[in-house]
This record gives sequence, C-alpha cells and structure tokens, in this order.
Amino acid sequence: MCGAFQEFRRTKVNPFFVFSGGGTGGHLYPALSVLDEVARFCPEAQFKWVGAKGRLEETVIPQRGIPIECLELQGMDRGKSGFARLQSGLCSAGILGRAALSLACEWASCPPAGLVVSGAYIGVPAAMAAIMLRIPLFVMEQNSLPGLSNRMLAPFATRVFAGLPLRADAFSSLARVEYTGNPVRRELIELRKLRLADGNGLKESRLQAAQALGLSDFFEKSIDSGSVNESVTCVVMGGSLGSNLMVDLLEETLETGALRSENTRFILLSGSHGRALKNSDRLISLPFTDRMDLVYTLADFAIVRAGATTIAEVAALGMPSMIIPWKGAAEGHQAINASLLKGTSCRIMDEEIMTSTEFSRVFNEVAQGALNRQCIEQIAVRGRPDAARDIALQILKLTCKN
Repeated sequence: MCGAFQEFRRTKVNPFFVFSGGGTGGHLYPALSVLDEVARFCPEAQFKWVGAKGRLEETVIPQRGIPIECLELQGMDRGKSGFARLQSGLCSAGILGRAALSLACEWASCPPAGLVVSGAYIGVPAAMAAIMLRIPLFVMEQNSLPGLSNRMLAPFATRVFAGLPLRADAFSSLARVEYTGNPVRRELIELRKLRLADGNGLKESRLQAAQALGLSDFFEKSIDSGSVNESVTCVVMGGSLGSNLMVDLLEETLETGALRSENTRFILLSGSHGRALKNSDRLISLPFTDRMDLVYTLADFAIVRAGATTIAEVAALGMPSMIIPWKGAAEGHQAINASLLKGTSCRIMDEEIMTSTEFSRVFNEVAQGALNRQCIEQIAVRGRPDAARDIALQILKLTCKN
C-alpha cells in the first residue's frame, strides 16, 4: 500500500465521497469501478451518488446499496436553432443552477472529501456545488474528444482523468490532465487473466456464466454437425441503448448465408431501445444487462460500437472485434475512440458506406482470429486494466491533503 494512501488513512476518519454522472452505461460503470476501488483501499469511506431522474443510474445505483439523490434535470436541445435553442439553453442553465445551489446548501455543513464527476450534463450541478464550496473536484473524461460539460469543468478540477489519448486542444491549458485509461470492472480484470492464460479456468468460468445468465440450454445445443466445444461465440452489442443498424446487418447476412458462421453462436444484446431478433438454436437476444462480465466471459469475439467504455473493455480483454463507430456521436468522437485499436486484429468499419457484403467479409475475417492467441495478445497490450485502481489512489492521495 502506497505511502500517500497510508497518510490518507491517518488524516481522514470515515471520509465521505460523492460521485455524480450517468445517463448511459458508458458514463456510469467507469465511475462505479473507481468507487469500488476507493472502497477497497478505504473500507471506512462512505459514498453518495447524484444522478438524474429517469436515467440508468436511478435503477443501478440503489441495487449496489449506494444512497442516491436523483435530480430533475434537462439538457439543452442541440437540435434546435436560433431563439429556440437559446431559450432551451437558458431553461437548462436555470435548472442546473437551482440544483447546484440546493446541493451546495446540503453539503455546506458536512462537505464531502471529494466529488468525482463522470461526464455529461448530469454531473454539472454537483460540480458547480463543489466549486462553490472548494471541494476537490475530479473529472473523468472517457472519450478522446471531451464533451461540453467536461470542457467547462476541467479548469476547476483538482485532476482530470483521461480515458483515451486526447487531442492537444482538448482542454484548457489550465486543466491538470492525467492519462489513466478508462476504468473497467474488477471482474473483467480477472477475466483478462483467464483469457491470457493457458488452462481450463476460462472453460469453467463459461459454464458458470451461462448458468448465471440462464443460457445453459442454449450453450448445450450442438450447432449443425459440430460439437459445442468446436464452436465460437460472437456477442453483438450496440451499447446500453442498442443499435438497430447492427441488428439489421446481422439479420440480413444470416438470412442470405453470407456469413461463414456454421460453428458460431450469437448473443445479441438489444439494449433498452434496440430491436431484438427471434431466438434460434444459434442466436439468442437479451435485453440490456449490467452483468457484462458474464457476457464477455462467454464471448470469443464481438461486434460493437466505439463508445469509450466498450473500447476499454475490448482492449483490456484482448477481444477480437468488428468495431462500428456511431456516426451520430458528437464531433465524430467514436471514430477517434476506435483508433486506439488500429493496427490490431480488430477491424474498424464506416457505417455510412458499409454494405451487407462488406459486413460479412469483415465478420469472416475477424472470426478466423477469434481463438488466435497472437491476435488476443496484440489487442490486450493496448488495454489499461489498472485504470480504476490508479484513479482511486490518485483521489485518495489528493484528498488527504485537504
């Protein structure tokens, strides 16, 4: 245990930390991974979460036994223009300002040791309150191009933790930025060890994962004439909200027989807003799950979007993947996120020009390397599996001075 952490334990009694952010899994789960590491190093720490009503965190955080305060928030409608956009922006700013004042009053008598904001406008009120009360502010930026909220908050932050290499002009020169990589869950770190090791540990873990997800019957079925042991599993996921484009391409290529997939099973994560496919002996659709560690345990390769968290998970696990950046991402940041894995056995596709023929060609190419140890190791070297631990220790080191 590092000296800075020992100093923290001597100078803080039952420290209290607030985490804020969410909306999508890409913002929520990296912050949860850091919270888990802070709790691991400092078992006496107490936590609270600040999120938004009606968003993912309102369901997930209470399940973890963490107190949560959900605010009524409204982001600016960037689809509007002119006066309508100005009106939307002023309304949003007013709501955020009132929420910030409310939190500042709440924390004034017992300020947190630190506030960790994981991106998006959901974390802005808590960050504004922390700035007013001079509470150490830590900003997590998952993407290669920061969003507006984090760009505004960065100059006031004690530290900005960058999940991907940033462009030189990403933040103000006043920002104190450290490239840590994006945090992944501890369960995925253990899975990484199994994927990179020789032995039967992964096989046993897969049996347990299939049982936990209720997929034992699906995995026990043979595929055509091949045995289950000779087959591979492809996970298709478009993020916590889903991706109909990926589902459409998969459906079309399966129907036409363009995929050389006789020995391939498919697990389709349809997401909360995505379209599912009809279950068969070779394909099963699941809704969004927060047990991605179990899903990844079953996977040999994947078809994914290029959200920052997904890229971090693919890299950490050494997971051969077809990566299809979402063209609607702000400033095209998903395409830049995906560049972390250029030069590996992952393949990055352009959804605007991709046809079913191109989809099937690249699928077959990636599938061939799914069990190739060299391909797996080539991807895994790009990962930063210790990011959550490194961020947690930085937070503890810096808050022990206050």
